[in-house]
Amino acid sequence: MTREVSVFRKRVPNDGFFKSPREVQIHRLAMEAQTEGDPFTAKLLGYRRGIFSTVLHIERLEGRSPRHIGELGDIGALIAGIEVSTHRLIRGTSIDPKLDFYLSGAGRKPRYNITAIANAFTQRRQHPFPFPDFTDIVMNCAASVEVNDSVLAGAEPVVSHLDHFLKNFIRTDERLFLIDWGEGYIGRAGFDAGCFLMMLFRTHNLARFEPAAVRFCKSYLGRVTSFTHVLSAMNRVFLPRSLWYLLRHDVVDRYHSKGQREEWAEKLRLLDRVASGQFWKSAGLM
Repeated sequence: MTREVSVFRKRVPNDGFFKSPREVQIHRLAMEAQTEGDPFTAKLLGYRRGIFSTVLHIERLEGRSPRHIGELGDIGALIAGIEVSTHRLIRGTSIDPKLDFYLSGAGRKPRYNITAIANAFTQRRQHPFPFPDFTDIVMNCAASVEVNDSVLAGAEPVVSHLDHFLKNFIRTDERLFLIDWGEGYIGRAGFDAGCFLMMLFRTHNLARFEPAAVRFCKSYLGRVTSFTHVLSAMNRVFLPRSLWYLLRHDVVDRYHSKGQREEWAEKLRLLDRVASGQFWKSAGLM
Protein backbone atom coordinates (compact mmCIF):
# COMPACT_ATOMS: atom_id res chain seq x y z
CA MET A 1 0.00 0.00 0.00
CA THR A 2 1.47 3.38 -1.03
CA ARG A 3 1.87 5.95 1.73
CA GLU A 4 -0.01 9.17 1.03
CA VAL A 5 2.44 12.07 0.81
CA SER A 6 1.56 15.29 2.63
CA VAL A 7 2.30 18.36 0.50
CA PHE A 8 3.60 21.78 1.52
CA ARG A 9 3.01 24.63 -0.96
CA LYS A 10 5.46 27.49 -1.21
CA ARG A 11 5.08 30.52 -3.49
CA VAL A 12 8.31 32.13 -4.74
CA PRO A 13 8.89 35.02 -7.18
CA ASN A 14 9.99 34.16 -10.69
CA ASP A 15 13.34 35.22 -12.13
CA GLY A 16 11.41 37.01 -14.89
CA PHE A 17 8.09 36.75 -16.72
CA PHE A 18 7.18 33.05 -16.79
CA LYS A 19 10.79 32.18 -15.87
CA SER A 20 11.09 29.50 -13.19
CA PRO A 21 12.89 30.68 -10.05
CA ARG A 22 16.43 29.51 -9.34
CA GLU A 23 15.13 27.59 -6.33
CA VAL A 24 13.37 25.06 -8.59
CA GLN A 25 16.59 24.06 -10.33
CA ILE A 26 18.72 24.04 -7.18
CA HIS A 27 16.15 21.95 -5.29
CA ARG A 28 15.94 19.52 -8.21
CA LEU A 29 19.73 19.07 -8.21
CA ALA A 30 19.78 18.46 -4.47
CA MET A 31 16.94 15.97 -4.77
CA GLU A 32 18.60 14.12 -7.66
CA ALA A 33 21.85 13.83 -5.72
CA GLN A 34 20.32 12.00 -2.77
CA THR A 35 19.63 8.27 -2.71
CA GLU A 36 16.57 6.39 -1.47
CA GLY A 37 18.64 4.87 1.31
CA ASP A 38 20.32 8.10 2.38
CA PRO A 39 18.01 11.10 1.77
CA PHE A 40 18.91 14.56 3.08
CA THR A 41 16.14 16.83 1.77
CA ALA A 42 12.41 16.85 1.05
CA LYS A 43 11.25 15.92 -2.44
CA LEU A 44 10.13 18.59 -4.88
CA LEU A 45 6.95 16.93 -6.14
CA GLY A 46 6.12 19.50 -8.80
CA TYR A 47 5.43 23.18 -9.36
CA ARG A 48 2.94 25.51 -11.06
CA ARG A 49 4.48 28.49 -12.83
CA GLY A 50 2.59 31.73 -13.29
CA ILE A 51 3.50 35.08 -14.78
CA PHE A 52 5.20 36.55 -11.73
CA SER A 53 5.57 33.66 -9.30
CA THR A 54 5.74 29.89 -9.04
CA VAL A 55 4.05 27.62 -6.50
CA LEU A 56 6.29 24.76 -5.40
CA HIS A 57 4.72 21.49 -4.23
CA ILE A 58 7.14 20.06 -1.66
CA GLU A 59 6.95 16.88 0.38
CA ARG A 60 5.99 17.72 3.97
CA LEU A 61 8.29 15.80 6.29
CA GLU A 62 6.84 14.41 9.50
CA GLY A 63 9.09 15.88 12.16
CA ARG A 64 10.02 19.15 13.82
CA SER A 65 12.68 21.82 13.62
CA PRO A 66 15.29 21.71 16.40
CA ARG A 67 14.82 24.30 19.13
CA HIS A 68 18.55 24.99 19.52
CA ILE A 69 21.75 24.26 17.65
CA GLY A 70 22.78 21.55 20.11
CA GLU A 71 19.94 19.34 18.83
CA LEU A 72 21.43 19.17 15.34
CA GLY A 73 23.98 16.56 16.34
CA ASP A 74 26.84 15.99 13.92
CA ILE A 75 25.91 18.66 11.41
CA GLY A 76 29.39 18.47 9.89
CA ALA A 77 28.58 14.99 8.60
CA LEU A 78 25.33 16.17 6.98
CA ILE A 79 26.93 19.16 5.21
CA ALA A 80 29.89 17.11 4.00
CA GLY A 81 27.57 14.35 2.75
CA ILE A 82 25.48 16.81 0.74
CA GLU A 83 28.59 18.32 -0.83
CA VAL A 84 30.05 14.95 -1.80
CA SER A 85 26.73 13.74 -3.25
CA THR A 86 25.98 16.92 -5.22
CA HIS A 87 29.52 17.19 -6.56
CA ARG A 88 29.28 13.63 -7.84
CA LEU A 89 26.09 14.63 -9.69
CA ILE A 90 27.24 17.88 -11.31
CA ARG A 91 30.98 17.47 -11.89
CA GLY A 92 31.87 17.67 -15.55
CA THR A 93 28.42 18.99 -16.52
CA SER A 94 27.57 22.34 -18.07
CA ILE A 95 26.28 24.69 -15.34
CA ASP A 96 23.68 27.37 -16.02
CA PRO A 97 25.46 30.67 -15.20
CA LYS A 98 22.47 32.00 -13.25
CA LEU A 99 22.83 29.11 -10.81
CA ASP A 100 26.54 29.61 -10.14
CA PHE A 101 27.57 31.76 -7.16
CA TYR A 102 30.27 33.51 -9.17
CA LEU A 103 28.85 33.61 -12.70
CA SER A 104 25.48 34.91 -11.47
CA GLY A 105 27.05 37.79 -9.55
CA ALA A 106 25.76 36.54 -6.18
CA GLY A 107 29.19 37.16 -4.66
CA ARG A 108 28.73 40.90 -5.24
CA LYS A 109 25.38 41.09 -3.46
CA PRO A 110 25.29 43.17 -0.22
CA ARG A 111 25.52 40.24 2.21
CA TYR A 112 28.68 38.96 0.49
CA ASN A 113 30.39 42.28 -0.33
CA ILE A 114 32.52 43.44 2.61
CA THR A 115 33.25 46.91 1.23
CA ALA A 116 29.54 47.59 0.70
CA ILE A 117 28.72 46.27 4.18
CA ALA A 118 31.29 48.51 5.87
CA ASN A 119 30.37 51.58 3.81
CA ALA A 120 26.69 51.23 4.71
CA PHE A 121 27.64 51.03 8.38
CA THR A 122 30.04 53.98 8.53
CA GLN A 123 27.71 56.24 6.54
CA ARG A 124 25.22 56.18 9.41
CA ARG A 125 26.00 59.18 11.57
CA GLN A 126 25.17 57.39 14.80
CA HIS A 127 27.76 54.71 14.00
CA PRO A 128 31.09 56.34 13.05
CA PHE A 129 34.28 54.27 13.25
CA PRO A 130 33.60 52.48 16.55
CA PHE A 131 37.18 51.72 17.68
CA PRO A 132 40.69 52.36 16.33
CA ASP A 133 41.34 49.04 14.58
CA PHE A 134 37.90 48.77 12.97
CA THR A 135 39.09 49.96 9.56
CA ASP A 136 42.04 47.55 9.59
CA ILE A 137 39.71 44.64 10.41
CA VAL A 138 37.42 45.48 7.50
CA MET A 139 40.35 45.87 5.10
CA ASN A 140 41.86 42.55 6.21
CA CYS A 141 38.53 40.75 5.76
CA ALA A 142 38.05 42.31 2.31
CA ALA A 143 41.59 41.32 1.29
CA SER A 144 40.99 37.75 2.48
CA VAL A 145 37.79 37.49 0.43
CA GLU A 146 39.58 38.83 -2.66
CA VAL A 147 42.29 36.17 -2.30
CA ASN A 148 39.66 33.49 -1.71
CA ASP A 149 37.77 34.46 -4.86
CA SER A 150 40.91 34.18 -6.95
CA VAL A 151 41.19 30.45 -6.17
CA LEU A 152 37.55 29.48 -5.72
CA ALA A 153 36.01 30.46 -9.06
CA GLY A 154 37.52 27.36 -10.64
CA ALA A 155 37.26 25.03 -7.63
CA GLU A 156 35.05 21.92 -7.44
CA PRO A 157 31.34 22.83 -7.72
CA VAL A 158 28.74 21.54 -5.25
CA VAL A 159 25.15 22.51 -4.44
CA SER A 160 25.29 25.00 -1.55
CA HIS A 161 22.25 25.68 0.66
CA LEU A 162 23.50 28.89 2.32
CA ASP A 163 20.59 29.30 4.76
CA HIS A 164 21.25 27.26 7.91
CA PHE A 165 18.62 28.71 10.22
CA LEU A 166 17.08 26.14 12.55
CA LYS A 167 13.71 26.41 10.79
CA ASN A 168 15.34 24.85 7.72
CA PHE A 169 16.25 21.65 9.52
CA ILE A 170 13.69 18.93 10.17
CA ARG A 171 14.40 16.02 12.47
CA THR A 172 12.27 12.95 11.83
CA ASP A 173 12.36 9.65 13.72
CA GLU A 174 15.06 8.40 11.33
CA ARG A 175 17.33 11.32 10.44
CA LEU A 176 18.01 15.03 10.01
CA PHE A 177 16.88 16.79 6.81
CA LEU A 178 17.78 20.17 5.32
CA ILE A 179 14.92 21.95 3.56
CA ASP A 180 14.15 25.23 1.69
CA TRP A 181 16.69 25.84 -1.08
CA GLY A 182 15.64 29.43 -1.77
CA GLU A 183 19.09 30.85 -0.97
CA GLY A 184 20.96 28.05 -2.73
CA TYR A 185 23.49 28.25 -5.57
CA ILE A 186 26.03 26.09 -7.26
CA GLY A 187 28.73 26.97 -4.77
CA ARG A 188 32.00 25.48 -3.61
CA ALA A 189 32.83 22.86 -1.01
CA GLY A 190 33.11 24.81 2.25
CA PHE A 191 30.45 27.45 1.55
CA ASP A 192 27.84 25.69 3.68
CA ALA A 193 30.32 25.01 6.47
CA GLY A 194 31.09 28.74 6.50
CA CYS A 195 27.36 29.48 6.61
CA PHE A 196 26.84 27.17 9.58
CA LEU A 197 29.82 28.72 11.37
CA MET A 198 28.12 32.08 10.87
CA MET A 199 25.03 30.71 12.62
CA LEU A 200 27.18 29.54 15.54
CA PHE A 201 28.78 32.99 15.60
CA ARG A 202 25.38 34.69 15.75
CA THR A 203 23.95 32.53 18.51
CA HIS A 204 26.99 31.91 20.76
CA ASN A 205 29.10 34.26 22.84
CA LEU A 206 32.83 34.02 22.16
CA ALA A 207 33.51 31.68 25.08
CA ARG A 208 31.05 29.15 23.60
CA PHE A 209 31.69 29.87 19.93
CA GLU A 210 35.36 28.96 19.70
CA PRO A 211 35.16 25.39 21.11
CA ALA A 212 31.88 24.72 19.25
CA ALA A 213 33.40 25.99 16.00
CA VAL A 214 36.51 23.84 16.40
CA ARG A 215 34.42 20.71 17.11
CA PHE A 216 32.27 21.35 14.05
CA CYS A 217 35.24 22.09 11.78
CA LYS A 218 37.12 18.95 12.82
CA SER A 219 34.06 16.81 12.10
CA TYR A 220 33.41 18.51 8.77
CA LEU A 221 36.98 18.83 7.49
CA GLY A 222 37.73 15.20 8.20
CA ARG A 223 35.05 14.24 5.66
CA VAL A 224 35.95 16.55 2.75
CA THR A 225 39.61 15.74 2.25
CA SER A 226 39.07 15.14 -1.49
CA PHE A 227 38.19 18.82 -2.06
CA THR A 228 40.69 21.67 -2.39
CA HIS A 229 40.54 25.22 -0.96
CA VAL A 230 37.87 24.29 1.61
CA LEU A 231 39.06 26.74 4.29
CA SER A 232 39.11 29.51 1.69
CA ALA A 233 35.51 28.68 0.80
CA MET A 234 34.50 28.69 4.46
CA ASN A 235 36.08 32.13 4.89
CA ARG A 236 34.36 33.39 1.72
CA VAL A 237 30.94 32.93 3.29
CA PHE A 238 31.70 33.22 7.01
CA LEU A 239 33.49 36.59 6.89
CA PRO A 240 31.00 38.74 4.93
CA ARG A 241 27.87 37.10 6.36
CA SER A 242 29.16 37.51 9.94
CA LEU A 243 30.23 41.10 9.33
CA TRP A 244 26.87 41.87 7.70
CA TYR A 245 25.14 40.58 10.84
CA LEU A 246 27.37 42.39 13.35
CA LEU A 247 27.04 45.73 11.54
CA ARG A 248 23.26 45.66 11.23
CA HIS A 249 22.18 48.67 13.22
CA ASP A 250 19.56 46.72 15.21
CA VAL A 251 22.31 44.30 16.28
CA VAL A 252 24.69 47.15 17.15
CA ASP A 253 21.95 48.83 19.19
CA ARG A 254 21.17 45.59 21.02
CA TYR A 255 24.79 45.03 22.04
CA HIS A 256 25.11 48.64 23.17
CA SER A 257 21.82 48.71 25.10
CA LYS A 258 22.90 45.59 27.01
CA GLY A 259 26.28 47.10 27.88
CA GLN A 260 28.05 44.55 25.67
CA ARG A 261 29.98 46.93 23.44
CA GLU A 262 33.28 45.17 24.19
CA GLU A 263 31.81 41.74 23.39
CA TRP A 264 30.67 43.19 20.05
CA ALA A 265 34.15 44.60 19.37
CA GLU A 266 35.79 41.29 20.31
CA LYS A 267 33.56 39.47 17.85
CA LEU A 268 34.78 41.82 15.13
CA ARG A 269 38.37 41.14 16.18
CA LEU A 270 37.73 37.41 15.88
CA LEU A 271 36.81 37.97 12.23
CA ASP A 272 40.26 39.51 11.81
CA ARG A 273 41.82 36.35 13.29
CA VAL A 274 39.85 34.22 10.83
CA ALA A 275 40.84 36.44 7.88
CA SER A 276 44.53 36.24 8.78
CA GLY A 277 44.41 32.47 9.32
CA GLN A 278 45.38 32.84 12.99
CA PHE A 279 42.10 31.31 14.18
CA TRP A 280 42.56 28.21 12.00
CA LYS A 281 46.22 27.81 12.98
CA SER A 282 45.57 28.08 16.72
CA ALA A 283 42.81 25.45 16.38
CA GLY A 284 45.20 23.12 14.57
CA LEU A 285 43.13 23.20 11.38
CA MET A 286 45.82 24.44 8.99
